[in-house]
Amino acid sequence: MNKKNKAIFLDRDGVLNEEVNYLSDPNDFEFIEGSIEALKILKQKDFLLIIISNQAGIARGYFNEETLKKIHDRMIDILRQNNTTLDAIYYCPHHPEYTGPCDCRKPNPGMILKAQLKYNIDLKNSYMVGDTLKDIQTGKVVSCKTVLVLTGYGKEEQKQCTDNDSEPLPSEAPGEAKTRIVWSRLGLHVGLNVPGGFHLPRLHSEAPRDYDQWFRPSSIHLLINPDGTRLDQCRTV
Repeated sequence: MNKKNKAIFLDRDGVLNEEVNYLSDPNDFEFIEGSIEALKILKQKDFLLIIISNQAGIARGYFNEETLKKIHDRMIDILRQNNTTLDAIYYCPHHPEYTGPCDCRKPNPGMILKAQLKYNIDLKNSYMVGDTLKDIQTGKVVSCKTVLVLTGYGKEEQKQCTDNDSEPLPSEAPGEAKTRIVWSRLGLHVGLNVPGGFHLPRLHSEAPRDYDQWFRPSSIHLLINPDGTRLDQCRTV
């Protein structure tokens, strides 16, 4: 049997690029600081990088698929200039009020399932990364691990979380040498690389005990140690 691939499914707006409400101009596309570096490290860790994006602006008539292609062409061109790329881009052009129901609009899992079949993906060892609870729901439906980032709509969405297993992380004084480190099976670190360890920003107001399934870095860049190294132990120091 062919070995299954592991993937990072990524929402686009607010995760990779700055949130622009119904982005319709390729010139307005701008990567969030650090996101390209994050993608490069994830590539090095042998993850497929696949965008899973709702693009209801098409159904609403704000832009067409040709314009969306130009936006994605610009995105891919920037990534190639930085010596990396994506493996696939899936988008849903529908909206139930304009085009009726579909199986691809998140939180429906149609786009992920389509990618799974094409790329032979092991969903249980893959991740869905997004800035909305719809993204998290999409990942959980197919048994992916899930990550809510606080860029884009993430901060507002976090306020709606009602996870009973969550508990507050102690805040840290600025410049404190000893830092708290969160480890996931993915081998990614939630924190900033600073002298003495990885600093968890104050944006982390809460984090559940099951870090594999639900952890909240302030951006995709903070999912990983910038030098790409892996931690083999998990502890708070």
